Amino acid sequence: MKSPSFIRINVTSKKGRGFSLLEVIVAVAICSSGFGALSLLLMLAIQETAASRLQTLAVNQAESMTQLILVLPNAASGTFSPSPTPACLLGGVCTPGVMLSAAVHAWRRDLGTDLPGGDGVACRDSTPEDGTAKAPGCDGLGSVVVKVFWEEPGEGEAAAPVSQRVVSRLPLL
Repeated sequence: MKSPSFIRINVTSKKGRGFSLLEVIVAVAICSSGFGALSLLLMLAIQETAASRLQTLAVNQAESMTQLILVLPNAASGTFSPSPTPACLLGGVCTPGVMLSAAVHAWRRDLGTDLPGGDGVACRDSTPEDGTAKAPGCDGLGSVVVKVFWEEPGEGEAAAPVSQRVVSRLPLL
């Protein structure tokens, strides 16, 4: 009986042994540019999320003052000057007007804490979409509005902050 003979076939050629240095460099360049683009995309997403967060805080603060003005009976007068009244803030007895003043004081304090450069005003204004934090533009006419102002960081490292505003109009006041 004869033993089977084996044929030896060389399946590895010089060409198929691995990657060349040029192929590795091209692959690294493609991956690096992809990761760079992904990191830029992530940075943009983080910036937009921060801006959305600030705007949501401002809207919530405007809504809380709007609800407070609707609840207090003398709010229709349109006089909302802040004055710190510790007795009202700590649960003491006070008139609705004094309570509103104390609440506006606490609200403005919270705006300064929650929002960068945050400030706000509640007033009567016939042109509610105007004004800045330093000059809110309340003319004493028209409907009662709540304006919240804050500063968003500008684009880039040397950019100046961008002023933002949220306006809430109160119905029937």
